[in-house]
Amino acid sequence: MKLSKKIFTPLLVSTFSLVSTTVLVCSCSSNSNTYTFVLSTPSNEGDYNVFANNVAKKFNELKAKDETTSSLADITINVKNIDDKQTKLNSVLNGSADFTFVTARYLYNNDVYLQVKPLIQTLTTPFTFDTDISQVYKDGSETDPLRVIANNMQKASFGSDFVQTTSDTSTSSSNSGSSSSTSASKWSWDSNSYHYFSQWKDAKGAAPNYDWNGVRYNAFYDTSAPLVAGYRGMIVLSGSDDKIQSAIEAWDKRDWNSFRNLGIVLGENGSTGNYLLEQSLIKQHFTSLGQDFTLANDRSQNPGKYDTDSSGTYKIGKDSNFVITFSDEGSFSWTHNDNSNQDFSPINNNKIKILTVTNPANYDIGIFSKSVDTKIADLLTQAIVALAQDDPEGVGVNSYGAGMGYNGFSKISDFKKEVYDPMQLALG
Repeated sequence: MKLSKKIFTPLLVSTFSLVSTTVLVCSCSSNSNTYTFVLSTPSNEGDYNVFANNVAKKFNELKAKDETTSSLADITINVKNIDDKQTKLNSVLNGSADFTFVTARYLYNNDVYLQVKPLIQTLTTPFTFDTDISQVYKDGSETDPLRVIANNMQKASFGSDFVQTTSDTSTSSSNSGSSSSTSASKWSWDSNSYHYFSQWKDAKGAAPNYDWNGVRYNAFYDTSAPLVAGYRGMIVLSGSDDKIQSAIEAWDKRDWNSFRNLGIVLGENGSTGNYLLEQSLIKQHFTSLGQDFTLANDRSQNPGKYDTDSSGTYKIGKDSNFVITFSDEGSFSWTHNDNSNQDFSPINNNKIKILTVTNPANYDIGIFSKSVDTKIADLLTQAIVALAQDDPEGVGVNSYGAGMGYNGFSKISDFKKEVYDPMQLALG
């Protein structure tokens, strides 16, 4: 689940929790037993100071149980509350902090991961409609795994899907007495049970009762499935039925000009979930564009066909000149219908059609400063992993992590295989 500060006070987003370090190494603090974590503000009531104290406590417990580390002094953790992603990374790079969580893309870009110790992969509860994060782009057709996920998401959230049906029409010739049949295609919503976002309820039960828990709609999450290490973007359509149909047909025909000319609302050009993932998918699907294609260059040549919405939720369907929106996958799941916001609320009572999701990117990565001893960093990693295992519901020692969308953590054993290669596939 990609939570965002904008929604709860987006990420989507962005995404995961913390770590600390101890004695044998040089800490950025003047006290070698005190370490500095840089942590963001969670969307719930989870307290990053309490979380840091829990990490230190668990670390001290773990090292005491191992005779090879039991002689180490106990540690404490100080917290700097910083939300800006680049500033968090810089804090570890310049030595003013010992640990933070950063966007995986920042480590992938320019091989920054080589300058830190990336040891923790944050995990999150999967969506009911997307439990297999390994699914990737095949051919972009209706049977493509990414389109199938989108269709399942459509059913789970908005109820009714916009589909194409084919009917046979018969014609006869009065002269010859013969008859022939032709196929006619028609696009329509497949049921009358479309659930407008404004109709969504907090209660638990049949749709559109989606069980809001103060952070997310529980109905969209599969708590029985294994946690996942990635998230996706999605391409959403909204407008008149004719315009939605035109967008789908342009996609199926790989006609980029017709697709783009329907108008695209995208996120900031540094955003992973509602800009870069979609850009990569577009280059894969509209192959005639070439690998040097960028949305920024296309926007400079067609400025009237683009608009920006950093949330990826507010401007969906708000302007009839912009049919296409980029957003984080399932961003509605952590956007509360409190009868006051205007997210997912198109004009003219128009509906929303989720066209496709993107290839997955890794969730946030927990990184240590290079100055932190490897053995200490490993122990801290064990401590953070253990906190989530001790509190799978995210209501106790990992309540902070849950408020960041970090429902679990795992140790990274092979960064290239587990993070770098998937990011390369996602971003190109």
